[in-house]
Order: sequence, then C-alpha cells, then structure tokens
Amino acid sequence: MPTNGAALLVAPSPVNRPTRRQLALVVWRADLGGAESVQAMLAREWRAAGVDAAVVVVTEEGPLGARLDDYGVPHVALGLPRGSHVLRTPRRVARAVEAVGRDGALVADPGYLSAVLRLGGYRGTIVGAEHGKLLGIAGLSRVRRAKDTVERAVGARFRSVDVGVSDFMLAELRRHPHARRVERIYNGIDLDLFSPSSEPRPANGTAVVGCAARFVAGKGIDDLVRAAAELRDLDLVVRIAGDGPERGRLEQLAAGEAKVEFVGRVAAMPDFWRSCDVAVVPSDAWVESFSMSTLEAMACGVPVVATDIGGVPEVLADGETGTIVPRGRPSDLATAIRRYVDDPVLRRRHGRAGAERARVCFSIAAAAERYLELFAA
Repeated sequence: MPTNGAALLVAPSPVNRPTRRQLALVVWRADLGGAESVQAMLAREWRAAGVDAAVVVVTEEGPLGARLDDYGVPHVALGLPRGSHVLRTPRRVARAVEAVGRDGALVADPGYLSAVLRLGGYRGTIVGAEHGKLLGIAGLSRVRRAKDTVERAVGARFRSVDVGVSDFMLAELRRHPHARRVERIYNGIDLDLFSPSSEPRPANGTAVVGCAARFVAGKGIDDLVRAAAELRDLDLVVRIAGDGPERGRLEQLAAGEAKVEFVGRVAAMPDFWRSCDVAVVPSDAWVESFSMSTLEAMACGVPVVATDIGGVPEVLADGETGTIVPRGRPSDLATAIRRYVDDPVLRRRHGRAGAERARVCFSIAAAAERYLELFAA
C-alpha cells in the first residue's frame, strides 16, 4: 500500500513496457520551495509533451504532493529521513526511480545521490540540477566542506550533465566538482498563470508594496521593515507574504508600524503580485541562486526593487525591469521604493518591460524542452 499519501508506482512488466519515454524527477524533500516548485512544473510540462514523468521524493510526503496532484503528476515518497538511510538502501532507491524513469532522472541535488542510483543498479541517464544548495557550503565547518566536496566529486562521475539555473550558478558549479558537461537552463514559470492584470492599477491612491519570502535569516525582511519606517510620509502599505521561524521576531520588529502587514502564506500568488504596485526582494546574507519571487512579480508586470546578490540582477536586468540596490541598506531600499511610488509612468514602463522579459526568457515550457534535449542527447 502507498505510504504518507504518496501515489503507488509500479514498474511495468517487460511484456507491457510502454514505448513512451519515462523520466523521473528526484527531490530530497516535498517542500514548496523554489527548486521543488520548478521540478513539479517541469514534470507537468513533460507529461503534456507526451513523456511519462513522475516525481520521486527521497524523504517524506509533504506540501509538494498536493501541487503534484493538481498537476496530475504521479509521485511517491520513499520515507528515508536521512542520508545514511539512503546510503544503506541503494537498491531500493534505484528501483523506485527505475520504476517511473527507466530512461532518465533529473536529480535536484548534484551530490552523492547520483552515485547511490548507479550503485543500486539504475541504468538511465542522470542529469543534475543545481538550484542553490551549493551556495551554503561556505557556511559549513572545514570538515563538512571537505565531506561535501568528496560527495560531489563521487556523484559527478555518474551524471551526464550538470545544470545551473542561472549564469551565476553556472560559474559556481565550475568552481566545484561537476559533471563533464555543464549547461545553464533558466528556471521558468507558467506565463499563462503569471501575467499582468487586464486592468492597470490606479496611478493614485494607496500604493501597495509586496514581498514574498521564507522568513529565515538572511532574507532581508528586517531591512524592508526598516525601509517602511522611512516611508511614513507616503500613502503606502507593505504586504509581506510567507512564513517561517523568523516570523515572530519580524512581527515584533514591525510592531507599531502601521504600514507593514504580514499576510501569511498566500495560495494565489499571481493575484498577490497583481495587487501590488512595487515588488521588493530584499535578501542580504541569503544568496539567491535565481529568485523565483523576482520572476513572478516581473511576469505580472510589477517593477522590482531587489538587492545585488546572487543571480537576482541577472534575472532582473537592472535598469530595464526594476532597480538593484546594495544589500543590507534599508535607506537605499526606501529610496528606490519612493521613486516608483512617486512616478507611476516609470512604474508602468518597468512593469511592462519586466513582463516582456519574462515572456521571452523565462517560460517553463521552454525550460522543460531544454531539459528534454539534454536527455535526448
């Protein structure tokens, strides 16, 4: 019987083996972070293109499962809580991936998992997708960094290609052990879902400044709260979507600041962004490999104020679709926000440019096709 609400996936018998290509997408956790959301959308696009695609979750079933159900994507959770359990059961992991992805597996972690699949007997093509885990190595102890390097070196031998989700991440990949071939494939979104409003927001009235992030250290939400305090003379409200361990501290920081509203998790993010006049991505210590929030807001025609960190400037194209400011400087955030609030013409021009850039560069359908080309090659 399936466990943890996962769909039961059974390998086809040799007699009834399907002729359609079978590809698996392998993720460690069933969260709804940027990497997991992209994997879910890729699976949906592959199935629409005639590929039998399914998702294998190494650990427990989680929020991602409901998203996959909505997309009509089969999925299974192996229930292996730690890496040590994975290393002890390579055949189980390999058989689960083989059952749904005999031709290839896209692994959202270019570490030792690729070696585990080969050790367990998996024979399909393995492609790694680096969404940003690599960026956390610098904060590890010397022993843990050395261990991570060894794991990456071992796993890289068994992958045909490693993919960075931005040019920034591609450069980082090349500084560490990687597959013989590396490629950049931008993350994408559903441009039918994330699109500008048919009715432009009014130029006058209360301006809405939006932000969506996990409430963890380094995301810069505290800088945004401080920036809001410098904008008390403006008719605006700052709405912050998301949740996480830092929420209590951030709400306490914003106590008494009427211009700041914490709205919790938002299910309909396109509607959230279309309700905003300006979007803010204030990350300071947290290095963004790509920034899906930036892309979502752009695609909805909202100009973005973001910090100069990681792959964000690359996505945003500073000066065309938004404004890049130095990280960790609330006053600079406030100045950039003020500029857009005071200038509705600039706001709309950058918003339209952002929507066009998203349409041209960041379609999930185009990203899915690029990955399929890698497997075909």
